[in-house]
Amino acid sequence: MTNKIDANKYNGWANFATWKVAALISNDEHLYKLAVKAGSFDRFAAMVRSEDMLNDLELNHDELDILISEIVKEKRDEWLVRVADGLKDNFAANKIVPDDVQYVIDYAGSFDGDDDDEVNFNIRPNEAIVIFNEFKAWQAEYTKDDIDLNS
Repeated sequence: MTNKIDANKYNGWANFATWKVAALISNDEHLYKLAVKAGSFDRFAAMVRSEDMLNDLELNHDELDILISEIVKEKRDEWLVRVADGLKDNFAANKIVPDDVQYVIDYAGSFDGDDDDEVNFNIRPNEAIVIFNEFKAWQAEYTKDDIDLNS
């Protein structure tokens, strides 16, 4: 016997309408970027309110909120990696050394995304501390190689 809840699901989503919107957000670059900027399904729906599909009463907003929060987390994680890599690139090219966590926070605040539609996140203090500490460990290894070559 099939569970009634499972019978109403569509490809793991609450229903066809929710699956369709999730598929569009995940696969359409423009909608994906809007979802990242919006941060929640309700804000996303307000940004694209002309779309008839978003007016479907069967849409499961909770599931779509989870999808968008997962997308935002993924983009934020990618952004943090780019911030950390940018610090390393600046050091390798110009020997610019972050002397404290505030430098990382300031650098992240001025860090531009890859394109005009990129969302620039605000770095959290705990993230800046992690990036600063990882940079210092990387710097020690990087400069150790320079010292070994000069010996």
